[in-house]
Amino acid sequence: MIHNSSKLPEKCYTCAQNNGAAAHKKCKLCQDLGFAESILCHLNWSVQDQGDFVCYAFRQKLAVVGKSAAKAASKDVATADSCRSAEIKRLVDSDKFKYKKALAVQRLNRDPDEIYLDLKYHFVWNVLYRRPVFEKSVDCFDFISDLFLKYGDMVGGYAQLLWLAPDHVHLYVDTDGRESVDKIIRKLKSHSGKSLLGKFPNLQEKIGISKKFWDEAYFTETIG
Repeated sequence: MIHNSSKLPEKCYTCAQNNGAAAHKKCKLCQDLGFAESILCHLNWSVQDQGDFVCYAFRQKLAVVGKSAAKAASKDVATADSCRSAEIKRLVDSDKFKYKKALAVQRLNRDPDEIYLDLKYHFVWNVLYRRPVFEKSVDCFDFISDLFLKYGDMVGGYAQLLWLAPDHVHLYVDTDGRESVDKIIRKLKSHSGKSLLGKFPNLQEKIGISKKFWDEAYFTETIG
């Protein structure tokens, strides 16, 4: 879900001219999928008031993008969109992913034959204001990965962390379709945010006085 806004904050115009439609430079999955960073930017500014706009991913303008460069970037995005679902499917069909899924079933003490998974999603959302709180992700990656694995019952199926970027996350979710995407995501954000702040108090210092950890907006696409 991406909220609409009639106008971009001035800071975003400057940043867009600098970055174009490139993938996030510090997120390997974004690069592999051709996932344009402009999507993350849209999620960030679309839920904020322009007067109080905050973005920790902002980069100052270095040079104006020429017409040829802009055209090439647009073509790259179109190509990336066509292969993104295939790349995610390849990832979730890998042996490593199947092992983690089997492990999750064992932890839940559930019979695989009793689990009916219908809808498959790729979810993406930002840390509040795109703060790069996970730059040293190795410190909490295992905890976050296990955290989402435990939320299988919550989503009516299975949840898996695909990638932990400095300022956002990628998730793969199988669900039985009984609850809306919005409700599933709100549950995942609420529970994971509270658990993270409880486990890693230093993250609260990076987030500031806000009680929220994740941004309100999110990106979702069906992949099967």
